[in-house]
Amino acid sequence: MPSPILGKLSFRNGLKYEDLAIDFLKNKGLSLLFRRKRTPFGEIDLVMKNKEIVYFIEVKFRKKIYDYENVLTNAQLARQKEAAEWIMNENLDLSNLNWQIDLLIFNKDDKIPLHIENITF
Repeated sequence: MPSPILGKLSFRNGLKYEDLAIDFLKNKGLSLLFRRKRTPFGEIDLVMKNKEIVYFIEVKFRKKIYDYENVLTNAQLARQKEAAEWIMNENLDLSNLNWQIDLLIFNKDDKIPLHIENITF
């Protein structure tokens, strides 16, 4: 059984890196729509947008920045896509925008995350 202390630490670290991701993406001109948006298909860490695109952002931490190839499994990507489609369908004001799923990976050494755009298409 996972340790409750490690679970709380992991949750706090998740919030910390989500805060950093929000700042990073706001500096790129995006605005925050939802944080930790729950759907019937799972949770999306961040939903942000600019004038043309809705970004569904998965935020991860890895000890080594280059350790990113297996960050998300195909099943996790499929759930992310289903969750994104559900959010787009539930929010009619977004329906005329394009969307994509991005991955932001942080590590302890780098100040700027690795930003992998449009990971599902």
